[in-house]
Amino acid sequence: MDNIKDLDLELFIPYRLSIVSRLAQALLASALESMDLTVPHWRIFICVNQYGTCTLSQIAEFTRLPQSSLSRSISRMNEKGYLIIDRDLNDKRNMKIEMSTEGVRTFEAAIFSVNDRCNSVLQLDDSEEIRLHKTLDYLIKRLQDVENS
Repeated sequence: MDNIKDLDLELFIPYRLSIVSRLAQALLASALESMDLTVPHWRIFICVNQYGTCTLSQIAEFTRLPQSSLSRSISRMNEKGYLIIDRDLNDKRNMKIEMSTEGVRTFEAAIFSVNDRCNSVLQLDDSEEIRLHKTLDYLIKRLQDVENS
């Protein structure tokens, strides 16, 4: 690109990735909305499901949510009975967080809802899905390499 006027946003990869991200988040939110769940709730569920009992810092690192959003979401999920929080008696900031039986049931229903919604909208065949995953894996690896350097 010789000059700024040559920039075509429709071909500018960072711009296109930001559009995909925004639209994918909106699709995810629409699938969760009927269950009174949010995207941060979904990320927390995924983390605790994948790793089992977690600390707040482990969830923060996995979800990359801002601290205020993470704290609010965990409190709300605890109030709804989705999480079990075991606080350290000597240091209330330290806690172990795990999914309750109700949380497991809710997460399973959310997985069904998200898969159903995404599959109905995206309609990728097996080969398209494989190609997409390979491309995403490649992009994630390259971007993580840059982030970690």
